[in-house]
Amino acid sequence: MENKMEIEVKREKGNGETGKRGNGGKTSPIRFLFLLLFTVHCSLFTVITGCEQQTEEGGIRKTLSKEGDSASQFSLKLLDGKKFMLGDAKGRPVVINFFASWCHPCRTEAPVLQKVYTKYKDRVVFIGIAIQDKEAKVREYVKEFGVTFPVGIDSSGNIAEAYKIYGIPKTFIIDRAGRFNLIHMGEITELDLMKGIEKVMK
Repeated sequence: MENKMEIEVKREKGNGETGKRGNGGKTSPIRFLFLLLFTVHCSLFTVITGCEQQTEEGGIRKTLSKEGDSASQFSLKLLDGKKFMLGDAKGRPVVINFFASWCHPCRTEAPVLQKVYTKYKDRVVFIGIAIQDKEAKVREYVKEFGVTFPVGIDSSGNIAEAYKIYGIPKTFIIDRAGRFNLIHMGEITELDLMKGIEKVMK
């Protein structure tokens, strides 16, 4: 790992010349030793902190679900009181979207999800899963964007944990065999969603 640290030391000006001090411009041994130790300390801190951060980020990436992995089974109580079970959709493509009413990118992509759902609802299962949200807010969200596909709230956080949700929105497209065919982090476009769906419908 290459770490660069630039430390700017401003020296006092004396007699109109830069860097000259009372002993002919030479830095005292004590001052030199202090600067050396300070530089070494800062460099070590940067290296250690950077390594720890990369290790943490690498650990998260290793635990994330990957395309080709089997989707974890779950059941979810829907806003209409019914229960959704992923196992019931076996043999059909499934689109799972994790969102929250307070998430701006989620609000931006909501009309896209609804539009694509309207086109594929007879052939593809859609399910919206709200996380870290309140039922009243989710109901307002569904009404505001005219969402007609099933929506439920992961109140326990168990589904989000099983699907390794570290940010939203996040969309999964599951193929007929129950495996992740597309995992999209962030706001998804209509084109990307339709491409993903068409791929698992072949």
